[in-house]
Amino acid sequence: MKKWLTSGIVMTSLLTFTACSNGQEAAPKQEEQPKQEAAGTVNPQDFYKVITSGKIEHIHGLGYPGNLSGITIATHNGLKVYQNGRWMATTGQNNDYMGFQAVQDGFYSSGHPEQGSDLKNPLGLVKSQDGGETLENIAFYGESDFHYLAVGYNSHSMYLFNEQANDKLKTGFYYSTDEGASWKKSKLNGLSASASMFAVHPDKESVIAISTKEGIFLSTDYGNTFNLFSDKMQTSAVTVGAEDVIYSYTKDTKQGLMKQSLGTNEKVDIKIPALNADDSIMYVAQNPKNPLEIVFVTMNSNIFVTTDDGKTWKQIANKGSIQ
Repeated sequence: MKKWLTSGIVMTSLLTFTACSNGQEAAPKQEEQPKQEAAGTVNPQDFYKVITSGKIEHIHGLGYPGNLSGITIATHNGLKVYQNGRWMATTGQNNDYMGFQAVQDGFYSSGHPEQGSDLKNPLGLVKSQDGGETLENIAFYGESDFHYLAVGYNSHSMYLFNEQANDKLKTGFYYSTDEGASWKKSKLNGLSASASMFAVHPDKESVIAISTKEGIFLSTDYGNTFNLFSDKMQTSAVTVGAEDVIYSYTKDTKQGLMKQSLGTNEKVDIKIPALNADDSIMYVAQNPKNPLEIVFVTMNSNIFVTTDDGKTWKQIANKGSIQ
């Protein structure tokens, strides 16, 4: 398991369980044309195709871009979208997207271009507002690949961990409030436990949560100081909504998903489908347009979604095989 160290924090990557490979998805049985999207959103008719078979593997993030309905999954081989009960895949730009972050007008990401692309490698920080058909260079283009990235859904405040020094940044944990034009280093005071993921509030650019082996730590001052927010227990995937922090946890032998209020600290244990002992939640996301909708991905590429706050779940991928 890969680790990184800075300012007293050891960050342990969950992504090493889904290391990149050159595997390709099976060809779809048939193709359909997606329906026209509502005004003001991305119309994926030309850039996406419906797929009815195949596997979704090597997942590197997920979320709900505000301009493309459904769930977007970032993988080693481009983007996949689950929309209206069916899966779609991009017909181009099948890049290896790392640190994928959905925002209200598209997504931010890092990673590497697909084979044969004219894009520089690595991608640095890029943004797309058309479902990934075109990528805008934000910063560090051709210089750095960021596996650890968080972006405010509405604020677009950006947090990243820089694993290798580049011309602008030394190694460490940084944030930017001006679309990557300038960066400040967070002090990370109060955070000493091994950590895995971090997420930023959709509107409050100074609020960030980090999951660790000892619980969820929360900062309200751009990551300069942290306090334990959850109970003391091992946590992994985390997302921050407008009113709650949702995170996966392991306590004794139980795996679960917790929703904890930012205002009152009230905790609600969300019932989830049973997971095998060798599987665990790797990513979780909440739909900003419908907080009752939550999706999570496991290490073994099982994907579950609920639209009623965990009362019922639908499995949309079984060990990567689309459902």
